[in-house]
Amino acid sequence: NNFQSGFLICHTQRPPLDNTKLRQALSHAVDRETMCYTVLGGTASPGYTMLPPGFPAFNQEGLKHYQAFDVELAKSLLAEAGYPEGKDATGKQLEVRIDLSGRNAQAEFIQQQWQDNLGIKVNLDIMDGGVWSKRRAEHDLEMFFSGYEYDYIDPANFLTQGWRSISEKGSNRC
Repeated sequence: NNFQSGFLICHTQRPPLDNTKLRQALSHAVDRETMCYTVLGGTASPGYTMLPPGFPAFNQEGLKHYQAFDVELAKSLLAEAGYPEGKDATGKQLEVRIDLSGRNAQAEFIQQQWQDNLGIKVNLDIMDGGVWSKRRAEHDLEMFFSGYEYDYIDPANFLTQGWRSISEKGSNRC
């Protein structure tokens, strides 16, 4: 097996993505089934955990509810985050940005999901790969796609390598 996981990383040390309820709302507003089986033509499986199917300790069914597609829950969490109907208390439209190093069908689908389901404006910032890499290394991306492929068959490989850091800014992957 070729065990790997893809995910969207958020810069959680800067507003608005420092808001846990907002991030939860974003997660619940994406239909991963449609994204994987329709948009990506079945080339990916919906993931609700870091560990991919078949990997030791994989338990998607026990954890799926944390990120399940549920637009009503997403709207409720968005309101709790201070952005009912995608606007703050002053009526200003919430905007988020996904930073990309090229066109990305997943990003376009997520953009549509967040705009349609939550009323959030989503900007796709497509930049040259070298610029994207430099900005990632400087922790200057708001949100971006990343992935991890196993080095050895042990859950710790997936669960510690990308998330553990000794830097105040976080992992060099994030």
